[in-house]
Amino acid sequence: MHVGLGLSFQNLIPGQTDSEVYANELKLAAAAEPSGFDSVWTPEHHFTDYMMTPNVTQFLSWVAGRTSRVKLGTMVTVLPWHDPLRVAENFALLDQLSEGRAILGIGRGLGRVEFDAFRAEMGESRRRFTEYAEAIIEGLESGVMEYAGEFYKQPRVNIRPRPHASFKGRTFASAISPYSIDLMARMGVGLMVIAQKPWEMVKAELDGYRKRFREINRVKAPKPVLNVFVAVDENPAEAQRMRDVYLQRYARSTVEHYEFGNVAFAQIEGYEYYGVWRATSRSTASTSSTASSPISRSGARPTKSPGS
Repeated sequence: MHVGLGLSFQNLIPGQTDSEVYANELKLAAAAEPSGFDSVWTPEHHFTDYMMTPNVTQFLSWVAGRTSRVKLGTMVTVLPWHDPLRVAENFALLDQLSEGRAILGIGRGLGRVEFDAFRAEMGESRRRFTEYAEAIIEGLESGVMEYAGEFYKQPRVNIRPRPHASFKGRTFASAISPYSIDLMARMGVGLMVIAQKPWEMVKAELDGYRKRFREINRVKAPKPVLNVFVAVDENPAEAQRMRDVYLQRYARSTVEHYEFGNVAFAQIEGYEYYGVWRATSRSTASTSSTASSPISRSGARPTKSPGS
């Protein structure tokens, strides 16, 4: 099994400075490879204490310079907030710096506070994500960016440096709605599954994705990347305490950041599905199974478990 370490750079403790958060998380990142982890991951978030991770490839480049083996992944880079050409360049450079260890994780975002600050229209995110993802995936494969869509129009240009190797088999996308899952199958990318639904529902969706992927691509789908949330300790009582304190705190921060109780999401193009499972999300703050953060004995936050 491939087991990775995810770092979220949260600052939810009153009186804690951002520098203290970074010192702790960077210490954990540097310890990941000698501790036996197979990969290091971080999400992209901006502007709040929820997660202070505005530049994922810059952080992963820092990790690349201190490691020789671990894979380096994003969970995820939010495409509607970026120029696709710059995303492709950033990952091509990370891939060269790490000698082919980069994993491209992509998504379309949900945090309204982030869309608002970037002056990006949430109702356009699904269509923008589709165009941007198509351009980036093709660009990283061919070394050339060229696209003519509704939102993205890119004259032909070379990506230099080119990626160290093909990103096929190491590109994953976060998907929650049935539409998104079908889209990922059509794009030929793997699924990144974040613990937000009951496992039986996730399993059924994965089965449907695998079937659809094979129908379209005539090959077996990549194994999914699973973002699981756990509290681990040799003492069961201590593991329970960590769950009750740390996992619950993360769960509440997730509900607050994403406004899972906001019924208005159901009226935004591309986010209708969130209205369907809004009630489930509301219960997240009282159960660790829907949204929480892994805590290890050393205090590390999310643990990434890619099945690839």
